[in-house]
Amino acid sequence: MDIQTVKDLGDNYLVNDSISVPKDSSNREYKKIQAWLENNSLTPQYTTDELKAKHIADIKIQAYHRITATYPDYKQRNLNAEVSKIHNKEVVAMKNSTTYTLTADELAAITAANTCEQFILNIRTKSDELETSLDSMTDEQLEAFDPT
Repeated sequence: MDIQTVKDLGDNYLVNDSISVPKDSSNREYKKIQAWLENNSLTPQYTTDELKAKHIADIKIQAYHRITATYPDYKQRNLNAEVSKIHNKEVVAMKNSTTYTLTADELAAITAANTCEQFILNIRTKSDELETSLDSMTDEQLEAFDPT
């Protein structure tokens, strides 16, 4: 095995970005890596771009979890369906040149949908800000960044 790079991935090493070698002293390849490391250094686990991409994915996951903790997917779909039904009633009334007056329940459904939308937009805005902030971080700051 011709070793060019070695990354420490915890329980194993990644050699040349393609070969995973367990940290097992009885493993022949592990012994070659140990010998190589006597005169060479480990490659960082992630490049700066890879680390940014990883953090962006983690930020998006956190945003999703925060959103769905309050508004699970089914609840979002149900609110959208209710508003769509109300909208359809309003369109029919307009086509018939009549006025449609919302019921108290319909008004409550629209208010709930708007509240949900604003909640989601606030989290997405913060998520976007965090993603953008990664561009101005040093490698050290990127390494320490915690999206939670």
